[in-house]
Amino acid sequence: MGDLALDIILYLTLGFLDGIAIVALGFKVFRFPISWYKREIGLIAFILTCCSYIIRILVGFPELDMIIQYGLIVLFFRYLLKVKLFDSLMIPAVGYLIFDLVQLVIYPQMISLGMISLEDIQQNIGYGTYLVQVSGQVVCLLICWVLYQFNLGFSFITCPPHDVDVRFSLRGHDFLMFLGVVCSSLVFSGILYWLFHYHNQWEFVTMAIVVILVLMLVIAYRKEGEDI
Repeated sequence: MGDLALDIILYLTLGFLDGIAIVALGFKVFRFPISWYKREIGLIAFILTCCSYIIRILVGFPELDMIIQYGLIVLFFRYLLKVKLFDSLMIPAVGYLIFDLVQLVIYPQMISLGMISLEDIQQNIGYGTYLVQVSGQVVCLLICWVLYQFNLGFSFITCPPHDVDVRFSLRGHDFLMFLGVVCSSLVFSGILYWLFHYHNQWEFVTMAIVVILVLMLVIAYRKEGEDI
């Protein structure tokens, strides 16, 4: 019973930190001040870790975890922070892509060093799983710090709340960005299934994430130039 309680506490704690890392990445890429929204970020991170525990541990469908979390973050941006719909889809997609890419880069390196095994990716709890999570969180927070310290990122999206009643049109760069969001959603829908069933072929998922992320960042860079 003691080990079970410890595993639950560790799962929820690390899941909470995962949620904060994902949202923080989206915030800092688009230069949102995290300190203004500490309570809101803490709330969504708590909701994400609770939902993840239910989906992965209690229900037993870990493949659905990522796309459901992405949907929850979109709702968080849209209705709690009052961010425009299009930006609510884009900002968390970028944050989640960076978060996933960090973990997919860390994971094979740890395997090559003998720190974890291939089976760890199929586990919801355990030493290897926790080690990957903590390492990924440290790297993600370091990325956030670098973005903040060197004033990097994009500023074409104003800090919320927005006028959410304004409609957006999918033209030019916005259309390409929307395609990136759609592709991101497909990745979030299938990445865990692929990794659970083809866990020795993570390079294909990594390549897909790199292509989508680079596309979205290049488009964001061009949109930034348009607003100057």
